[in-house]
This record gives sequence, structure tokens and C-alpha cells, in this order.
Amino acid sequence: MGESIYDAINADISALKVNAYAGGLAGFLNAENMTQEQLEAIRKMLDFLKKQEEETIIVNTLLKMSRLPLKAPKTFENFDFGNIHGKKVDVLENLKTLSAVYARRNLAFIGPSGVGKTHLAMAYGRECCLQGMKTYFIKATELNQRLKDAISYDRVGRITNGLVKPTCLIIDERAESVDAGGFRQSKDLTGSKAESYGFKAAAPNTS
Repeated sequence: MGESIYDAINADISALKVNAYAGGLAGFLNAENMTQEQLEAIRKMLDFLKKQEEETIIVNTLLKMSRLPLKAPKTFENFDFGNIHGKKVDVLENLKTLSAVYARRNLAFIGPSGVGKTHLAMAYGRECCLQGMKTYFIKATELNQRLKDAISYDRVGRITNGLVKPTCLIIDERAESVDAGGFRQSKDLTGSKAESYGFKAAAPNTS
């Protein structure tokens, strides 16, 4: 039984990429005459650290693929909710629960320039990544150009199929309409039109 715990501890050390300490740790454990319970506690601790490391790698990968800013991330914590006034401010403050994504509902952030719509959308996407959800951020103007190019090369299906893969698709700003394979896209790429593409989105809208 003791050998199996040592094997498990060594395996966790290997997974944590601290192999250089494996020999020293084994010697330490033998010298200290650790009890079975103590060895089990160490094994559980290392197993926990291994899982934390794996989760960190997954989150970092999701963040890199999301196209959200990494150096100066937009988060709910660094958003100034004090500048937001209205009857439903509490709704914005509860965005971090990600209830819209879990309910598979679209969101549209509507308001004048400079109030923080893009910041909130990016914060929402970042929180999705932290919860292990695939997220993708794109400007509506860029999406509009991609659709136009896709029409020219008869690749609309590839574009739309790629856009429905993320759990959270964020479309920032508005774009001019484009006829994507017979589907007339409105200037506002949110709401019911987004649902026609199957978007599961936190989609800010500048009006």
C-alpha cells in the first residue's frame, strides 16, 4: 500500500513538472517515517495541485483563442458600475453569473458611446473562458467583411459553422447589411438575427 502511494506521489510530481525534487522528496518521506494518513494527505495535496495546473492550462488556451485582450484584460472587477444609471443596473451587476449563456439566451448591450458596452462584453467573454467555455470576440465590421468574402468564394457555410462553435460569441459594434447566401443580415447583428445563425452570444450593440 505504501509503495502505491509513493508511486502516486511520484506521478503527481511528474505531472507538475518538478521531477528534480522527486528523489529528494522520497528521501524526506522515508526519513520522516510518515504514517499512511500523512502520505495520503500529501498525495491528495499533490493531486489537487495537478488538477489546478491542468485547469490553468485549459483557461489560458481558451483566453488565447478568444481574441480577447490578455495584457490589459477587461474584467467585471475593473469596470466602474458607478457610472451606470437606470432602473436595471442590478442586471448588469449580475452579468458575472453568466445566466444568459446557461439559459442559451442572446444579450445586446445598447447605449451611447463610451458607457462601457465593449468592456462589459469582453468581461463577460473572459468570465466564460474562466469557467471553461469556448469564447470568440470579433468586430461586426470584420465579420461583415468575412461574410462578403465568403459569398464571393462560396464559403458562407464554413464561416457560419465556425461562428456557432463558441459557447459565447461576442460581436462588437454594428455593420452594414450583407446578403449571406440568401439570408439578409440586418445592420444589428444581435437578437433574433443572431439566433438565425445559432449564435449563443454576449453581443454588444452600439446604437
